[in-house]
Amino acid sequence: MPKSLFADIPCKETPRQPTNRPYDRMPCVQHFVFGHLNLTSKVAIHIPQFPSMKTIHSALTVLSLILGSISCSVTETQPAADAHAPASVKLLVNVNSKGLALEGYDPVAYFTDKKPVRGRPEFTAEHEGATYQFSSAAHRKLFSDRPVRYVPAYGGYCGYAASVGKVRPVKPSLWSVVDGQLILQHSTGAVELWEKDIPGNKARAERFWPQLVQVKAGKKDPVDSLLGSSVLTEAR
Repeated sequence: MPKSLFADIPCKETPRQPTNRPYDRMPCVQHFVFGHLNLTSKVAIHIPQFPSMKTIHSALTVLSLILGSISCSVTETQPAADAHAPASVKLLVNVNSKGLALEGYDPVAYFTDKKPVRGRPEFTAEHEGATYQFSSAAHRKLFSDRPVRYVPAYGGYCGYAASVGKVRPVKPSLWSVVDGQLILQHSTGAVELWEKDIPGNKARAERFWPQLVQVKAGKKDPVDSLLGSSVLTEAR
């Protein structure tokens, strides 16, 4: 049973007028708490025995050692970062010296107007590091709402060239929409070769393009020569 807070404090009996209330006949306890606060208590107050400072210090030391052990364990078991993971997404987008994609043509117009239409400088939007121009504010909004629907395939480079593992420029007037994608070509000869086997050429372009991005992204001039061989061994 813990000791009473006032067990060692002498009581001082205060004379009272006799009444019929039982608690008025009980002795009153007067004491100081924190040196100044007077308390009158009719109920015994009990406090637990506090541990000594030495015991508290020992407990804190043990707790610190336990927490340190847990921290080391978590650090040791945390998986290491993948050394082969790319630091950032690589991009390969066909832009001119001013940063314009499609040489300033409106990408949305290929779908809505079914023909190449030059964009206007007052209607522009940015996507993956390239600036696209549009013929109207309505076209810009369509693009901004869903850019992947309108950006040309293979970064705006030649579709047939991508199918043979190469990167070549394009003419905005040589275009087609295949499987919902805008695909451009760099010459009428490329158009003819592309159209000989559109499904096969597109499948090969889809396979080679990610590899070309990995090899060519960041280069000052990623375009291959017309007669040169592909940088991809698989495409040679």
